[in-house]
Amino acid sequence: MSKSNNYQPYNSNEAEPEIYKLWEKSGQFTPKIDPKKKPFSIIMPPPNANGSLHIGHAMFVTLEDILIRYHRMLGEAALWLPGADHAGILTQVVYEKKIKKERGANRKSLGREKFYAETLSFTLKNKKVMENQLRALGASCDWTREKFTLDPNLTPAIYLTFKKLYEAGFVYRGQHLINWCPRCETAISDLEVSYQQEKTKLTFIKYPLKNSAQFILVATTRPETMLGDTAVAVNPKDKRYSALVGKIAILPLVNREIPIIADEAVDPAFGSGAVKVTPAHDPVDFEIGMRHQLPIVSVIGPDNKMTQDAPVSYQGLMVKLAREKVVAALVDLNLLTKQKDYQHRVGHCERCKTTIEPLISWQWFIHTEPLAAPVVELVEKEQVKILPKRFTKTFLTWMKNLKDWCISRQIWWGITIPVFYCEDCQKIMLAVDDQGNLMLPQTCAGCGSVHLRQETDTFDTWFSSGQWPYITLGWPQNSADYQYFYPTSVLETGYEILNIWVARMLMLGIFATGVAPFKTVYLHGMVRDAFGQKMSKSRPETAIDPLSAIAKFGADALRLALTVGSAAGNDVSISGDKIRGYRNFANKVWNAARFTKGHLLAQHQIPEKVKAQSLTADDKKMLSELKKLLASVNKDFEHFRLGRLGEKLYDSFWHVFCDWYLEAAKKRLFSQDEKDKEICCFVLKKSLMVYLKLLHPLAPFVTEKIWQSLKTEEQLLISASWPDKIE
Repeated sequence: MSKSNNYQPYNSNEAEPEIYKLWEKSGQFTPKIDPKKKPFSIIMPPPNANGSLHIGHAMFVTLEDILIRYHRMLGEAALWLPGADHAGILTQVVYEKKIKKERGANRKSLGREKFYAETLSFTLKNKKVMENQLRALGASCDWTREKFTLDPNLTPAIYLTFKKLYEAGFVYRGQHLINWCPRCETAISDLEVSYQQEKTKLTFIKYPLKNSAQFILVATTRPETMLGDTAVAVNPKDKRYSALVGKIAILPLVNREIPIIADEAVDPAFGSGAVKVTPAHDPVDFEIGMRHQLPIVSVIGPDNKMTQDAPVSYQGLMVKLAREKVVAALVDLNLLTKQKDYQHRVGHCERCKTTIEPLISWQWFIHTEPLAAPVVELVEKEQVKILPKRFTKTFLTWMKNLKDWCISRQIWWGITIPVFYCEDCQKIMLAVDDQGNLMLPQTCAGCGSVHLRQETDTFDTWFSSGQWPYITLGWPQNSADYQYFYPTSVLETGYEILNIWVARMLMLGIFATGVAPFKTVYLHGMVRDAFGQKMSKSRPETAIDPLSAIAKFGADALRLALTVGSAAGNDVSISGDKIRGYRNFANKVWNAARFTKGHLLAQHQIPEKVKAQSLTADDKKMLSELKKLLASVNKDFEHFRLGRLGEKLYDSFWHVFCDWYLEAAKKRLFSQDEKDKEICCFVLKKSLMVYLKLLHPLAPFVTEKIWQSLKTEEQLLISASWPDKIE
């Protein structure tokens, strides 16, 4: 359809707020529990309530809204339950930076109670902003059921899950090697450690052999941790050292006798082929230490300073200074043979970017093996489907090799673990009743002592969000929502949190409720810039802010740019030019509808039905195209091929309806044959109505705005019925 003088661009800034208010006021976001209707439910992955939504959020909001609008139009009771996450460590880091910048304060200067209260106020304000951003994207979620991970009415359910795990023997407190962030002063999980290549020095140190002039040459990137060495290890197949296995080495600077052992974890090609073993400060060394029953000597503390287990002259030194002093001492003793440049992967806190220190620490853990087994079984039997299927194998490998999950965090922002300790007999007391309410014991249940101490550690954020599907729907009260909408239908999220979040929801959901919390897992890819690079704040010229894009091009344009051509598990490239292109498509829809509407209004009578023999060849071809399109789109929805159906709708509307049928119809619309004009208007109206319905899940604002101008029997497009068949 060529541009005419009647061309008028669609004003998204004017239309979208008005349309969203109309939807909210109508109550269409809030499904009613109806036994006669099939339920369809999605629990929104809760965005962190500590900042603005980014383009990745826009991706999941768009895809989930497409699904929920489609199933709502199918006549199902479609629930999309929104929520927000308190995001423990990250929010604490964000708020600490804020108060340091604004008033030079920190959490310790405020105190725990005041810091928590201020962080809560900050988070709740951000949550409101975030919710309005979701509205701007067109999210048709049920705001009446909105939840927050720190909602007081959710805490008992979180406590009750912990109680059930504890009583089943799946939760324990133990001393293990964990990832410690010295800046955040907390344990973090393996999945929250990001690794970066860093330049360092590989240091070669002579470890003298006991009662011998010989030595064994050890290579290390962390000479300061040698103060905690309890062995030297070589590979059992390394013939260079076979004669030394079983002998005793003297640890330099400490003069401790340590054994030379053989372990297959040692890489003969690394350094000299012999490595120092420090079980307290390295994950591989910890495993070697467990296998060989080595002592554990912690020489670095949680404050990143050398501990009292280090030699006196090193105690209290920061790690960096201790390293320099160790190297200097080795040089003086002629025990350092050389240092060479070396690159290796170093773990950093995902939240604050500080270098991680592996430490031995008392923490709370979940024994994951018995929780993972039923997840593996359901996924292998495809009773829980992961889309795309190629992620299934890696997910199962991950689940079969899970380590126990450290769920305690030494931060102030979050839900405190409901446990008390007796300071006299060291008994651990679970302070939760059968309804999940917190109890405050007055005396020790073991010895009767009144000297009790409450646990100050908080739960890992993923422990509360891992329970999200069932606690948000009313478990354990067996509420009407829980009975009707659980298990949920689809879990849609990014592939990067398949292991960190999806796995935990499956484990906890099956344990607590007996059934998997969802039947299908749809994984979308990352949103990248036009060159395929990850968008980053360090490269603002490539980053796209969703709200700015909406203000410039409209929400429909952004949604279409994120959806059309996308595929499960594949990354999506996006740019301003791409979004602008889909704004042009929204204008195309708008003006094609204006043209069609003008002729429909000019026509005195449009028949409700038309006999097939009255249709022209073009009419029949147009209706046949719609019939094939509907069948194809339905099939794509069934198989979650949202990007593919978007392509089909775009191509069909632009090239079939506009470029071909409308152009061909113009001669008939301006002819003197009134009967033929009626038949043409019948096909035009039918085609436009079908296209609007099919396009609505992807581009809800412009299609609803057009629908309102048509004044149809189905007053709102959001609640209109999905096309049944084309005749």
